[in-house]
Amino acid sequence: MNKQAKQIIAALLAVNLLLIGYIASHSHGDELPPLPEEIHQLSEDSHIIVKEVMLNVKVENKTLLDGINEQRHIMVQIMSTDNFDETAYDSAAQKIVRLRQQQIQNFVDAIKDMSKQFSVEERVILATVVNRPAQNITSSLYRTLEKQPE
Repeated sequence: MNKQAKQIIAALLAVNLLLIGYIASHSHGDELPPLPEEIHQLSEDSHIIVKEVMLNVKVENKTLLDGINEQRHIMVQIMSTDNFDETAYDSAAQKIVRLRQQQIQNFVDAIKDMSKQFSVEERVILATVVNRPAQNITSSLYRTLEKQPE
């Protein structure tokens, strides 16, 4: 991999890590952020299930986020030294990737568990919420880089 590609990957990773830190610092503590409007179309029992399950996911993922922040701090230290330790950097980056994958798996498992408890109509409502496109941080960064003069 050439030097420019490595720099772009490092920049993308750094932006994603900063975004994770920003999101974590603006979380709602032990509360959930406002639920999408479609969730209010569920029965009262299902609405309660969504709130409880998603709150559990938030608690589980908070522990993982603490690990991500610790590895992010390690990466910043590695990047700030005179002699860049690529092996240590890669190790910290891989730990972050594994922790993020676990966060995603927690969410996927929660959706599955809720779906097993819901009627077909309620699963369709849940599916409309889950089917929303994710924000693509990488594309946003590329657009930003393209606008900057070389």
